[in-house]
Amino acid sequence: ALRPDDYVPVKRLEQQGTLKMQEVGVSTDADALWFCLKPEVRRTDPRWAFVQRREFRQAISHAVDREEFAQTVFLGEAVPVWGPVTPGNKEWFSPNVPRYPYSQEKAKALLQSTGLEDPNGNGVVEDAKGTEARFTLITQKGLTWYERGTFVVRDAAAKVGIAFDVAPLEVGAMVQRLQACDYDAIYMRVLLTDLDPAGNLDFWVSHGEGHPWNIASKTPATEWESRIDQLMAQQASTIDMDQRRALFAEVQKVMAENLPAIYFAAPRLYTAHSTRVQGVVPSVMRPHLLWNADMLSVSSPAQ
Repeated sequence: ALRPDDYVPVKRLEQQGTLKMQEVGVSTDADALWFCLKPEVRRTDPRWAFVQRREFRQAISHAVDREEFAQTVFLGEAVPVWGPVTPGNKEWFSPNVPRYPYSQEKAKALLQSTGLEDPNGNGVVEDAKGTEARFTLITQKGLTWYERGTFVVRDAAAKVGIAFDVAPLEVGAMVQRLQACDYDAIYMRVLLTDLDPAGNLDFWVSHGEGHPWNIASKTPATEWESRIDQLMAQQASTIDMDQRRALFAEVQKVMAENLPAIYFAAPRLYTAHSTRVQGVVPSVMRPHLLWNADMLSVSSPAQ
């Protein structure tokens, strides 16, 4: 798949007849922002009192203009999303989830509901004890759309009184911090390995190794995570497709209500390949071009 920064140069090569560029559809993966929500690690942090409240995370969701986000981060080649399941996953995507339209006023009201205000006028809200909503936001260094994404979120959050200091890290250091819950907030993409949610239970269930905001919790940390555990157990054990879709739609609703991870936009997926390669049928699932490798062939160069 192409990076957003590759669209223009690849389009030029396509016009020269060297490459063929194709739009596959909306990606099934989207970047997200989340805080470490592991109680046994973070509850001694004075910010835990408000970070673990869903209203705080909802305020961040309201603070970001998703249309502007799509334009800035993905150069316009993206669609707004409200959860980890994107419209690219046509079988399982549910549009009937809570959405958070861009509204600084709503964001500020939600922050006030959690006891966060800016009494000293320094631009950063704080609780009654003087604890500021100030965080370090880490992301992977070198991925330009990650870095653009963190800056857009930083600037949007600052307008409602939440301060993010962006710190790009090498991928190894970032993964190490993620696994140890040694971070305030992370912006990155969790890659789902299967379009069917039953194939990604590690992401959805609270004890999963791919449950990024609270990896491998021994017990559900919240009532809503316990609810998702129950729904996913039912969803994965029935063969009735209508029932499975209904159960998973409820999972997406619960996730969007509580926002353990905040999603903003899913990029449109483009692929490119040499015009000499025959039999290419791009897919939204990885590997986008090699899933039918046994059907690919390469023609001889023109003489």
